Amino acid sequence: MLRPILTEMVRTYPGVTVEVFCDGGFTDVVHTGFDAGIRLGRMVSEDMIGVSLTSPFRTAIVASPAYLDAHGRPLALADLKSGSCLQYRITSFGNIYRWELTDQGQEVETHTSGPVIVNDTITALGLAEARLGLCYTLEPLAHRALAEGRLEEVLADHTGEEPGLMLYFPRYASNMAKLRAFVDIVRQRAKDLV
Repeated sequence: MLRPILTEMVRTYPGVTVEVFCDGGFTDVVHTGFDAGIRLGRMVSEDMIGVSLTSPFRTAIVASPAYLDAHGRPLALADLKSGSCLQYRITSFGNIYRWELTDQGQEVETHTSGPVIVNDTITALGLAEARLGLCYTLEPLAHRALAEGRLEEVLADHTGEEPGLMLYFPRYASNMAKLRAFVDIVRQRAKDLV
């Protein structure tokens, strides 16, 4: 998603340097000196300005077909307790992320366990493809592997929808020319993604 935005920014404004810092936690962009950040829309603080980057999308629980053939396909949330779930540590807080699922229409945070703890979803997806367990992820990240049959979705009735990704920044930063230029490119590209 960022590749076309960054490509256009660099080509249009060759004198501006854009730094991209990827962190699976909740970095405080103001405190760390960044101009803006990207988060799930529901995680953007109300005191920030937000610009939509994507449409809403689903979450998904995925695993390799070989893993599911060997260990069985979970049919209910209770089956996750006996499954090998790939864990995700939120680096800012140090805790293991609890999967946000639904059970009979109610949101539930599901404690899972498994053999590996990572701090980024791309690694977890790779481990799921390597038959190490179930992975909770954002569906767009797994879309290609699902389409190609390298991963299979399970418990789709228990996953939810996210409002999409947002570029966010403090109000005072909206007057910075480089940020305004970046936001203009983001807005144009976001139209292409809808």
